[in-house]
Order: sequence, then structure tokens, then C-alpha cells
Amino acid sequence: MPSKATVFNSKCDIAWELSSGAKNVAYYSFDGIHLALCGFGNVAGNMEIW
Repeated sequence: MPSKATVFNSKCDIAWELSSGAKNVAYYSFDGIHLALCGFGNVAGNMEIW
């Protein structure tokens, strides 16, 4: 079953439910504006930039 990513705000309310797929790495920018979800290594996935 593919993983599903959810972004929460500071009050722990769901802000976004992002697409599901083969992802095992999450990177975010220092200013908190950009989020990258990636599938690397043994997980053949793709990159999504939000």
C-alpha cells in the first residue's frame, strides 16, 4: 500500500492531504515555504515539490 503524506498546521488541523505514492524522503526549506516528497534508493518513485 503506498504511503500518504499529510501536512498539519500549528493547531494540528489538516492543512493539505497530498497525493499517495512511493515516497520515503521528505525535505523542507528553512523558511517553511517549500516541501519536497521523494522516492529514492530502493523505492522507485518520483519527486513532488509543493
